[in-house]
Amino acid sequence: MIRGASIHRLYESDGPQAFVSRTRELLGLTRDRFGRPTVTEPQLQPEEFSLRDLAESIIGPDWHEVLGPARTNGFSQPLLEDASTGIPPSAFNNISAWNATVGGLIEVKILEAYRRPGFIADRLVRTIPTRQRSEKLPGIADIGDKAEEMKPGDPHPRAQFEERFVTTPETKKHGLAVDVTREAVHFDLTNQVLSRAERVGDWLGMRKEKRVLDVVLGITNTYSYRGTSYNTYRTSGEWINEHTTALVDWEDIDAALQFFSAMTDQETGERVLVNPNQLLVMPAQLMTARRIINATEIRTGDITTGTGTQTISANPVAGAFEILSSPIALQRLTDTDGGNVSEVDANKYWFLGDFQRAFAYMENWGMQVRRADPNDYTMLDHDLAFSVFANEMGTPAVLEPREVVRGVAS
Repeated sequence: MIRGASIHRLYESDGPQAFVSRTRELLGLTRDRFGRPTVTEPQLQPEEFSLRDLAESIIGPDWHEVLGPARTNGFSQPLLEDASTGIPPSAFNNISAWNATVGGLIEVKILEAYRRPGFIADRLVRTIPTRQRSEKLPGIADIGDKAEEMKPGDPHPRAQFEERFVTTPETKKHGLAVDVTREAVHFDLTNQVLSRAERVGDWLGMRKEKRVLDVVLGITNTYSYRGTSYNTYRTSGEWINEHTTALVDWEDIDAALQFFSAMTDQETGERVLVNPNQLLVMPAQLMTARRIINATEIRTGDITTGTGTQTISANPVAGAFEILSSPIALQRLTDTDGGNVSEVDANKYWFLGDFQRAFAYMENWGMQVRRADPNDYTMLDHDLAFSVFANEMGTPAVLEPREVVRGVAS
């Protein structure tokens, strides 16, 4: 625990702005390549701080009187306009520094929970920043094999282009808030505040996880190509990427790979090249998937009785695919508002492909954590010190369903 005396000495030596910057740096708060806040290599944990110690060390022993709206004759007034309080102008810097520091503690807990290692959504989709509610991603239909033999003096054959585009669904905003009451500071309920912040991150991360998995699993079908909507997984038509082969051994992986080799471009009929690199399975199949991918050798022939001819060879799929699994995927397949599949059948679902080429998360903005001093009415009504708001806005989308093959129960 970082004691109040240490905080006070550091605050006095650094000043408000440098103290806040150093604290956020020690907590590991930074930004990723998309400009989103993230936590990287923290040197301190939020639990090492005390809300009350921070208040007493930064604002002073009278923090309880100044941390909130000033009161004069029973009426609330802005602190700057209330000369009768006797509070020096530096107090406003102290209050702002306290708010920013505590806001940083809460931000770390929200971000860490939002990006828990158990969530796999960000490994299944690639993030595409957008300023639009819905994107019409343009492209050009493949020319096809239209090149012809040319004799001397012949003009070049002309390549004709057709418009092709994928329309993504509208983005949606999801958010929650954490209120810090003056009682929480007074009674030093630091762990309760941080626990609440952690749950905010958990639930926002869970909401995104479910939305992404619904699209990847084929529960929600958002693929819209040239203005026509399609199911992501099909057994006939422009592409075939669903089969009823159970995942038992490497031969089932091979069966899925044959679907990729048969994929064709729907304009030209030419083969498309897919390089699957991930295998998504339900928890009940996780050990089976690891055994298949990590086996050092395979044996064929009469291996039951141990007599006759046996062929021993290297495992043809050894280390070929990253294995992903999530109990939330199973939950969404069995939920009545999800896939509504029996658990026995849901456990047989498995997916092979290049998920980040197949799916994207169209992001207006990533997880943002912002603090706000409540207005006098709200502050008085709930006796709040300040509030922290967390939200993100985006939507999962199908960009190219040919990049993934789904296995389902027979």
